[in-house]
Amino acid sequence: MWRNGRFVRLWSGQTVSEFGSQVTQLALPLTAITVLNATPQQIGYINAALYAPVIVLVLVVGVLARAERCLPLMMVSNAARVVLLGTLGLLGLLGLLSIGQMVVIALLIGSAAVVFDVCYQTIVPEIVARAQLVDANSKLQSTYSAARASGPALGGLLIQWLSAPAALLVDALSFAVSVGSLLGLRRRPVREVRREASPGRRLVLDMVSGLRFMLGEPHLRALAVQAALWNFFIASIQAVFVYYAATDLRLSPAEIGLATGSGAIGSFAVSLFARGLGERFGVGPTIVVAVLCACFAPVMLPLASGAKPVVVLLLAMSFLLSGMGTTLSNIQAVSLRQALSGPDMLSRVNASHRFLAGGALPLGAVVGGSLGAALGARESLLLSSALLATASLSILATPVRRLRKAPAEPWQPRHR
Repeated sequence: MWRNGRFVRLWSGQTVSEFGSQVTQLALPLTAITVLNATPQQIGYINAALYAPVIVLVLVVGVLARAERCLPLMMVSNAARVVLLGTLGLLGLLGLLSIGQMVVIALLIGSAAVVFDVCYQTIVPEIVARAQLVDANSKLQSTYSAARASGPALGGLLIQWLSAPAALLVDALSFAVSVGSLLGLRRRPVREVRREASPGRRLVLDMVSGLRFMLGEPHLRALAVQAALWNFFIASIQAVFVYYAATDLRLSPAEIGLATGSGAIGSFAVSLFARGLGERFGVGPTIVVAVLCACFAPVMLPLASGAKPVVVLLLAMSFLLSGMGTTLSNIQAVSLRQALSGPDMLSRVNASHRFLAGGALPLGAVVGGSLGAALGARESLLLSSALLATASLSILATPVRRLRKAPAEPWQPRHR
């Protein structure tokens, strides 16, 4: 993998932008809280706007994001995020920001993220060999985990030293670096993607074909449903957690960043051994154990109490276990999705998965914010985390738990 220059360039650019993105995960709600005195419900609306484009755009992007179009779409989406995050930070620093502006800009940032994420997962099989997919995804996930480990802590320090809007400007610069790294990927992919003989199919039929493919394959369907349940409840938790930590627990931005970021240390460690774990215990059992770990860990968040160091430690343990489970399941699930989907179908299957799984995010954010306003932040966290743990048990009833290894050839649906 280190000798694959195109992959290394993609990986290095993503490393920088992932660190910036983790800063934004903390800076966005803290900007709303510190600059605008936002309520949990308003934070829920901002988070919902960030996730809502998945419902509207992702299936269309899945059809348009063929391998040869992915690179320019990725560069445009990251360039757009440079402008949007820079605008958001400047408005905050100048005292001209409003909740309405944050919702609109979050909506546009989310739209750019949808385009990039679908293309990102689609272009990886065009850069590396099929046998290297788990290795490549492990390396990419290790970067994400490392960013989650130190990004929030860095963001907390930046917010504490400078301000939350200034931290958003740092994220804008990180996306500019990512655009520069993508410029070096202009060469053609290492292997050609074969197309069907009739490219004139209508847009709607192409979107439906991706959904039918994903829902027709039992493993892909089970993973998408489980991801939707996870996203719904984790979005409801995220809608109130920063507010809860900042107001109820009275943690500083640096302490919040330390608690959330330290959890990804385990994620980084797991990403290094993901391939070996899947080979030794089987892809399916590895996914099941990882999902259960990720879904039960958030129950610790509303139960954390005592002296401030103890609270920070308990929060960090929750994020640690959740991050380990999420990272391990994501590596195996993404690699399985890439293996089961043929080259011509992959972008549509990726988009269909994000449509079903990502479509739950804005709904969960709105529900979480509303629960926080109605019941209180801690009570909302307790309810959402308990439901997440219960919902995770559904993975045990799916064929995923019996899958030993990824298939050698893409899945072919049976035509009637």
